[in-house]
Amino acid sequence: MSDPAVPTLSSYGFVEDTPTKADRVFSYFIISLYSQSNEFYGGITSLPRILQQAGDDMTRFQGDLRSKLEVYLRRYFSALVEVGISTEAIDGIDTNLNVKFNITVQSIDDAQPFNFSALGRIQNSKFTEITRIINQG
Repeated sequence: MSDPAVPTLSSYGFVEDTPTKADRVFSYFIISLYSQSNEFYGGITSLPRILQQAGDDMTRFQGDLRSKLEVYLRRYFSALVEVGISTEAIDGIDTNLNVKFNITVQSIDDAQPFNFSALGRIQNSKFTEITRIINQG
C-alpha cells in the first residue's frame, strides 16, 4: 500500500511524488493556523501554534515541535526514521525568544531514501526566516 497523496487547492490536484509532497506538507505546517477550520478545530498541526504554546520555553518548543511534527508527517510518509530539532542563540543573545532552529527529517517513501531539512529563525517570538532544503537519494 502506498502512502496517501497530499491534496492541494490548485490545478495541480493531488501530489504523490516524494519531494513535492514533502515540500507541500511542510509548507502547510509552517503557514497553517490552529483555528483556521471549524470542522477540524484543534486538529490542525501548526508551527506558529507550537511556538505560541511554548512561549519562551525552548525545551518545550523543541519537544513539542519534534513530537507533533513526527505525528503530522506519519500521516503522509509511512516509514519515518527520525525528526531532529536543534536550537542556538542568535548573535550570542542568550534569550529563548531569539534563536535559530534546525529541523531534519529522514524518511523512506516507496523504498526511496528521503532527507528534508529546514533552517529557521525566531526573533522576539516571531518567525523571521525559514529555509527549506530537500534532498532526494
